[in-house]
Amino acid sequence: MPAQYALPVTLDLIANFMDQTNRRLSLSASIVWSHPTYPISIWLDLAEDALQFAKRQRREQKGLINFLVISSANHRDFDSYYRAALHYLQGEMPVYRTIRPYTPDRLKELLELRQQLANVSRTRLEALRRAVFLPSLFQAELAALRVLTHWRNRDERQRVLSSVRSFIPPGETVQQLAFPFVRTQNSAGTTSFYTVLADLAELWDFLPGGDNAD
Repeated sequence: MPAQYALPVTLDLIANFMDQTNRRLSLSASIVWSHPTYPISIWLDLAEDALQFAKRQRREQKGLINFLVISSANHRDFDSYYRAALHYLQGEMPVYRTIRPYTPDRLKELLELRQQLANVSRTRLEALRRAVFLPSLFQAELAALRVLTHWRNRDERQRVLSSVRSFIPPGETVQQLAFPFVRTQNSAGTTSFYTVLADLAELWDFLPGGDNAD
């Protein structure tokens, strides 16, 4: 379907699935955006792989939504992309450059965040995305601090800081902000780092108000 309809249609489908079936069933989904000329067979494989990833993460029979924007032919399956780009270990502590997959409610909050940050410059957002993808937490924090130092709009800056702190997976408790990540701990005592910024940047053009939403 056209890019601008993917998110609202998926959210509506999942939200109404249980009501329509009259049973305690859940529905997970994956959304994959690609150029129209991208090979459809590979695109379908990626969509199925992203869906299976979401299903493996389900808790309490609640549906989840996974997504991927195909930026090059190097994307062959979601699991490989996740292990190679979205997750790494800092010593023994896992670092996640994503909070995918999302619950429908959480994804709606991401759409709201996009609206709240509608006037943020693409240059600044890209600088934060690049900071997230630096090879160590120390490098990421230094690069993100440089971005914040030149961020004159205090409301926008505070909203970005608050979003990183608030967007964490279920079962995690915030320990401290380590911008552009937030340090968390779960019930087992495992310390992890998460950030929503890469997800926000990846979806920026496909959320309401984005360049690809025309």
